[in-house]
Amino acid sequence: MAIVEDSFLVARGLATLLERHGCEIVGLAGTPEAALELIDAAEFDVAVLDIMLGNRSCADVALRLREQGREIIFVSGYGDLGMLPSELRSLPRLSKPVEPALLVQAIREAVATTG
Repeated sequence: MAIVEDSFLVARGLATLLERHGCEIVGLAGTPEAALELIDAAEFDVAVLDIMLGNRSCADVALRLREQGREIIFVSGYGDLGMLPSELRSLPRLSKPVEPALLVQAIREAVATTG
């Protein structure tokens, strides 16, 4: 699993939570550029993405993940998905602060899809 989140503290917290639930975290990325490098270099099935990385959208990252057939779960404080291309708006999205049980369930569902 990869975590793409611009706040290191939030990313580290998500990683710790998910590791407790048996997820293997292959890396954290805080910028679109770092995220693209991570997804091109690492093997994983699911990515947890913040919709906005600083003042930039993660749309390019999400589109690359979709091209590679990887599952995406958005975790964001933004309720309006209008900043994303239409093909990404139906992907799972959880609101920050994320409820741990909901995130774990979304990941289980995503893994079952890839399985």
